[in-house]
Amino acid sequence: MFTRYLSLALGGALVIFAIYHWLLVSDLTAELRAKETQLAQQTERLASLQAGQATLTKSVAEYKSQIEDQANQLRLLQVAQDEGEKRLQLATADAERRAAECAKRQPTIQVIKQGDAKCAALKRTLDQYIAQRQRQLGAAGAQNR
Repeated sequence: MFTRYLSLALGGALVIFAIYHWLLVSDLTAELRAKETQLAQQTERLASLQAGQATLTKSVAEYKSQIEDQANQLRLLQVAQDEGEKRLQLATADAERRAAECAKRQPTIQVIKQGDAKCAALKRTLDQYIAQRQRQLGAAGAQNR
């Protein structure tokens, strides 16, 4: 009789053990499915974040390229401005030099007065030519009216 109770006790223990294992496996399976779902969501989120990072990286590269282009243009403008300033300084210095030379020279009328007869003859010829051209232009203007 003791054996019978012992067998029933062992059988009951096995049933309880089987039910415990079945509940444990069911719970673990449910947790595993929940973790798989969570992992899938995290994977989707990671893919979305990576796509966003790629877009941002591309935008940053384009922005840097634009900044570099603007910096290059500014450098070219600075070089052009520097060259212009150098040319202006050279032109100013040349104009000042010429003005100083003109100031040192004698006036043209004095040169002609002091010059030889050839210069005086040239001046008279030039004056006659100018007067003749003015008369021709005046006559042509009168005919056109």
